Amino acid sequence: MGSEEPAGGDLQRIIAAGGFAFGVQGGDLYVPDTPAEPVLLGAWSSSDDIGLPGMAAEQRVDLGRWFGGPARLAVRWLHGDFPGPLIQACACATEASAAGWLVVVPVRGRDGDVPAGPAGAGVLAVVRAAEDWPLRALSTVLSNALLHHPAVPARVLLVGSTLRPWPRVRGVVADLGAAVQACHVL
Repeated sequence: MGSEEPAGGDLQRIIAAGGFAFGVQGGDLYVPDTPAEPVLLGAWSSSDDIGLPGMAAEQRVDLGRWFGGPARLAVRWLHGDFPGPLIQACACATEASAAGWLVVVPVRGRDGDVPAGPAGAGVLAVVRAAEDWPLRALSTVLSNALLHHPAVPARVLLVGSTLRPWPRVRGVVADLGAAVQACHVL
């Protein structure tokens, strides 16, 4: 048994490192020595609600329209002066949870109360201080299998004070086939 390379350079190499497997055909792959800290989606709890007053009626209608829209996956970047975007995100999470949606937040590291899978009416992920997350970590959150169950709608609220990182994040979101929107909150 020798290592024979097929004619035409069609050799595919499979490499496993740090819990991830990579397939490379006709090229090289760089894997950093220090793997990134995993980002999982953990269960949101009402203790995550910061107890701020609710949203204005027009904001509630707008968010409800987005939340109940026809897209299977929709992502909204809420930005503005604190605490406006956070108020909207917490109110949405509370209402979604009450309506039977699974509400999750990103958890860095290997520990966390990770839900078994999508259940109920849908899945809502809330990412606070989204502008502070590296693009790679946000990509990991947006690619999580919980958000991509074909029969369950998913919504993602990215909460930040600025719109600065949105163009790069919007590119990742568009690659996932999600409906995308940025919304300034007063």
